[in-house]
Amino acid sequence: MSRLCVITDYMGDDTTEEVSMLSAQDIEVFVAPSTNPSDWFDAAVEADAILTRHAPIERSTIEALKNCRIIARYGTGYDNIDADAAAQANIVVTAVVDYATPEVADHAMALILSLVRALPSFRTSIVAGGWTPNPIPFVPRLEGKTLGLFGFGRIGSAVARRASGFGLTTIVFDPYLTQTVANVERVATFEELLGRSEILSLHAPLTNETRDVIDQMAIERLPIGAIVINVARGGLLDLEAAMDALDRGHLSGLGIDVAAVEPLAADHPIRHHDRAIVTPHVAYYSTGSVIDAKQQSASEIIRVLNGDKPLHPIRHIAV
Repeated sequence: MSRLCVITDYMGDDTTEEVSMLSAQDIEVFVAPSTNPSDWFDAAVEADAILTRHAPIERSTIEALKNCRIIARYGTGYDNIDADAAAQANIVVTAVVDYATPEVADHAMALILSLVRALPSFRTSIVAGGWTPNPIPFVPRLEGKTLGLFGFGRIGSAVARRASGFGLTTIVFDPYLTQTVANVERVATFEELLGRSEILSLHAPLTNETRDVIDQMAIERLPIGAIVINVARGGLLDLEAAMDALDRGHLSGLGIDVAAVEPLAADHPIRHHDRAIVTPHVAYYSTGSVIDAKQQSASEIIRVLNGDKPLHPIRHIAV
């Protein structure tokens, strides 16, 4: 008997990989592609599975689903899915685990290196037809600086491994970390992390506890001239407070791949700041990571629709 999977918005240029996998299991596929529920809602009501990226899967949608057994997400987060409503409807929600760890860790290090070496200022001078800027920007020595990591899961630990090769001293604050980690100092408090981090890199999930955790008060506790990196979730950082600190010189650099509202407004001043680097939520991206996400999320749907347990249900769901 054929089953139906609705794909809302997807990763990459097409859905060839996941459609092929699902079709081989006699799972019919409806591809929207759209984040707008009106473009896929009618199909989803009858679907056995939903595969989504950024489309909002809200309580009202979930309560209308007649046959759905799983909502799978391309990616590690699931902010766009009402997981509590899904649990109440006995629908499993899955996310992809560890599909882009090296890519995100590389991206964080790339932002760190670019900001410490003042590459935005040098590039601005070159693009304008000049050569060495005058005055030349301040470029500190990277080796020996203290890198603070807020969160120490797969990506945070991968950043720490990379940082060691550049001679950085790495400290970490993660209240959920239980084990000791070689070559990394675990600090006891968030305040100590802030006070010692010449470079602060964020690697925590977005929760009620962590939303806007790097606010004006937290930024003021960082050393003067600190750099802040966010490749995790936009809602962790109060961007306006960070911009103000950049303009006042309290921060010397800001590197972000994520924002609380995406895309950033076309006239947002962070786009043009000479001590900031903004990338368009692509830290996860490589050809390999996209294929991994497609295969892993489709595999979860196949497991559940074939009567097996998913490998990576989110913690809201009892399976």
